[in-house]
Amino acid sequence: MKPMTRDKPLLDLHTLVMRKALQVALLAIGAAVVIAVVRANRDIDEEQRAAHGLAQVMGQLAALADVGDEQAAGMLQAVLGAARLRHLELVVHDAAGRVRAATPQAAQPPPATAVRWRVDRGVLPAWSVSLAPSRVSERREAWADAASLLGVLMLGGAAMLGVMGWNVRRALAPLAAMRAVIGRVERGEPQAVDDLPPMSSHELQAIAAALRRLGAALQAEQAQRRMLGRQMLTLQEDERARLAAELHDEFGQRLTALRVDAAWLQRRLAGQNDLLQVVQGMVTHCEAIQADIRGVLARLQPLAPRGVGGATPAGGEAASAEPLERLRSMLQALVDGWQREGG
Repeated sequence: MKPMTRDKPLLDLHTLVMRKALQVALLAIGAAVVIAVVRANRDIDEEQRAAHGLAQVMGQLAALADVGDEQAAGMLQAVLGAARLRHLELVVHDAAGRVRAATPQAAQPPPATAVRWRVDRGVLPAWSVSLAPSRVSERREAWADAASLLGVLMLGGAAMLGVMGWNVRRALAPLAAMRAVIGRVERGEPQAVDDLPPMSSHELQAIAAALRRLGAALQAEQAQRRMLGRQMLTLQEDERARLAAELHDEFGQRLTALRVDAAWLQRRLAGQNDLLQVVQGMVTHCEAIQADIRGVLARLQPLAPRGVGGATPAGGEAASAEPLERLRSMLQALVDGWQREGG
């Protein structure tokens, strides 16, 4: 199977991993900017409402002349409740020092840093007013801003890590198939490199290309090794055939000549028993040497016809059946040898 082609261009591994993470980071920054703008607009609106409320309170304080204490206290408290002063604590005391009106959660007594002044009420005793910054509301608002910003950062960081993890798994997904292909190559299957899937990055593509080159080199080496093995077998068979021909042509003819000479001597030495025994021994030795040569020829050319180094069988059927029988006996002997060796 040939490697699949990709429609999309390959990217570097770090680009592939960081691309979407950068998008998430930009989205998180954008969300933080949007939240900051929204909070800034809200703070501006609240500051404007607080300034307007403070102006209303100051106007109400200036209108307390000749107004009874209870009525004046009610008017001031109503204005303070509606004004919603931001980051300010305002407390109004009467001439006896009692609190007549105050912003919610105002410190009692007012801090030393508070600004104090007297409010003229005409013929009635004057009241005193203290105005101080509210550290509690300021701290609460600062913590709220920090918590919102921290929440955005945590969500952005979690999203970025999730996207990076997903990108890493997606980018390194071909490694599992690559590892399987390497295992097959180790087991002697170099053609397995053709099953490599498309890579997702330049780095993995370079590794896959190196594996394909390695597989091609291993396949070429295996083909060359098989070719060399066939050549060696051919050379062995040629050498055996040459040796068999030399043994048959040289030794066979000379031994035949010796046997003819021995037969002639037997006829000439008729009646000389001592010499006849020596000649008969020579004939026996020649026959034994011929039998040994035929055995060597059978081992060099196990499927050669019996005519090589011996008598040629009569009849084509017998000549074709004998090598098959000899092949069967040789294979049986080979199997018996394997079984004896525990193979």
